[in-house]
This record gives sequence, C-alpha cells and structure tokens, in this order.
Amino acid sequence: MNQTNSPPNLLPHRLNESDATALLIKMSEKIDRMERQLQALEPVITQAPGMIGMIADTSDQLYTNAARQGIDLELRLKNGLSVLEKLTQPNTIAAVNQLIGAAPQAPGMLAMAMDSIDDLFAMAKRDGFDIEDLGRNSINALKTLIDSGMLDPKPLAILGQVAASLQESTPQRIGPMGLMKALSDPEVQLALGFFVSVAKQLGKHLNTPTNH
Repeated sequence: MNQTNSPPNLLPHRLNESDATALLIKMSEKIDRMERQLQALEPVITQAPGMIGMIADTSDQLYTNAARQGIDLELRLKNGLSVLEKLTQPNTIAAVNQLIGAAPQAPGMLAMAMDSIDDLFAMAKRDGFDIEDLGRNSINALKTLIDSGMLDPKPLAILGQVAASLQESTPQRIGPMGLMKALSDPEVQLALGFFVSVAKQLGKHLNTPTNH
C-alpha cells in the first residue's frame, strides 16, 4: 500500500487574521525605527571621511612640529608605554595600595613627628643651645667656606695630596744633621717652598681688613 509523504508543517499553529495583522504592524514599526536611526546617522557617515582626513592632517602637523623641535614622538610613546607597564606591575600596584592604606594614618604620624621635633627644640633650649642661631651660624659658615674658594678644584686637590702624604708618612726622630740632610732633598725643598708661599699669602690676607 503506497503512502504519500506530505511536507512538514513548519508553523506550530495557523495564524489567524488578527494575529497576522498584529505581527505585520510590529514589523512595520521596527522598520520605521531602523529607518529613522539610519537617517540620524547619515550626516555622521557623510562627514566621516572629512573628519578622518582632518584628524590625519592634524596628527601629521603635530608630528612635523615635534620633529623640528628635536622631539621623537615614537620614542616618547615607547617610553610612556614602558613606564605604564612598570606602573601596572603587581609589585608596583601592591606598593601603591600599601601607601593608600597608610594614608589615613599620615596626619597622626606627622603630628607625632612635629611633637618630637618640638621636644628636641625645647630640650636643646634648656641645655643652652639655640637651634635657630645654630642654623643661621651653620648657613653663614657654609657660605663663608664656599666664598673662600676652599671647595674649588685646586685647593681640594692639594688637600687630597696632603691627606695622602699624612697616610703614607711615619713619625721619626731626626737631629740637626738629619735636618740639614733633609733640606738638601729636592722634594723637601719643594714642600718647604709651598709652605713658605702659603705663609706669604696668609700674611697678606691677615693684613687685609675684613668687613666683619
């Protein structure tokens, strides 16, 4: 007995006329909304090539100006990315989080430090030390030292030679004959000549009245 194969029914149920009408209305509303959205995007799409060209021209101009000033933007970008990579490392983030966690305690710690400094000032004052005068005197002494030229390369080099000579020398006794023999040594004569020159210049400065 032959059986005729009928095509499968793809619709779970037949749509009545009212259901079909409602479905068509919803589809029409969706199409209208899509059309309005596309119409709103049309000016942007139309202007997109010009905007992209403007951005490209501006970027080229910035790159050219930076190159004229000796600025390598690619190198700076590379360095910036390297810094960003280091800042985002787990150890760095953990340290930052630790600092952030300690931030609420900072005012109390600062107040404690200020109290300790005040106590030190009070103790020094009771012992006869004026911290403010000591600070002013220290600054004046440092200024005088700098103005004197003592920290210039030549005096520092001579001081270095004197220090090396002290380290390499050993105390020893000499008599009049040994002194006479030493005076004939060219190196001793050179050192004595240096000290005599220093003594002469020192005498000139001692005879010059100071402004203090």
